[in-house]
Amino acid sequence: MRQKLHRYRQFFVILAIMTLVWFVVDMSSMRTYQTTVRVGCVGVDTARYVMTGGDEELPLSVESDGFSALMHHLTWRHRTMEVNLSAWELSTSDGRIAVASETYKEELQYRFSPLGRSEIKMQKDSLVFTFSERMQKAYRPQLTDISFSFADGYGLCGMPSLKPDSVFLYGSDESLAAIESLRTQPAEIAVGKGGGQYTLKLVPVWNDYPDVRVSQSEVLLTVPVEPYIEESRTLKVVCEGNSAYERIKLYPDEVVVTFWVPQSRYGADIADDCKAVVRLDDAGGAQELPVTITDFPSELRIKSVEPESVQHVIIK
Repeated sequence: MRQKLHRYRQFFVILAIMTLVWFVVDMSSMRTYQTTVRVGCVGVDTARYVMTGGDEELPLSVESDGFSALMHHLTWRHRTMEVNLSAWELSTSDGRIAVASETYKEELQYRFSPLGRSEIKMQKDSLVFTFSERMQKAYRPQLTDISFSFADGYGLCGMPSLKPDSVFLYGSDESLAAIESLRTQPAEIAVGKGGGQYTLKLVPVWNDYPDVRVSQSEVLLTVPVEPYIEESRTLKVVCEGNSAYERIKLYPDEVVVTFWVPQSRYGADIADDCKAVVRLDDAGGAQELPVTITDFPSELRIKSVEPESVQHVIIK
């Protein structure tokens, strides 16, 4: 009985060894088979162009050993081969790009056999992709709800600027007509003594339209800054809204306004058009009227008004 079991074991061991040898020999032999590789494209400005057609698969004739074929099946079979179209220009006539299949032969060779034992033949000379150009519309970004804070003794010099000054949206005529403007998202910006550049995000209104794309979703804000110096002016107080009365006496009839003035414009006649105004219509029976400073240049900032209010007497 033991001898029979021993013979059976010897038989199955020999059979297993022969099967393994046969498997290795068979898998090592070269064979030719047909297969396909899935294809995708990258490097196209999808904001401007939409893909309307193209090859999704590349048929191949592959001569390879079984081990290489098995390795490809396990690691590469479901992976897309990316065709980079960034170096190609779209034809203005039909929006067509044709890429020679041989361009990707080396990549495919490695896929099927890293050791270089495979031979690949392309079943198509080229891969073809077609695109159509979206409609475009330029928008000038608008600053909304932007607040600045400056270091002590410094302030805005000139107007902040945006770069680029135009942002493009691409899509259908109907969608673009529905989008009236592009605005920046609200932001609070602490500006240093040397000014600076700050990235602002645009309100993504294009997300409401599936067919619309944007050339860029951010803009660069440049804030010019320079030192500010105190400068005081004495202004005559003017009474407005008093046509029902012949004469009104103000006490005092002058106020001293202290401005923060850009250093580069200190001493210039930039506050000559400023007015100190009180409105009798807003008095509501009060004896004192608040003083409002008007018509001063946007680059000036008011530090103080002394006094902030004046008394009035109506002379009938």
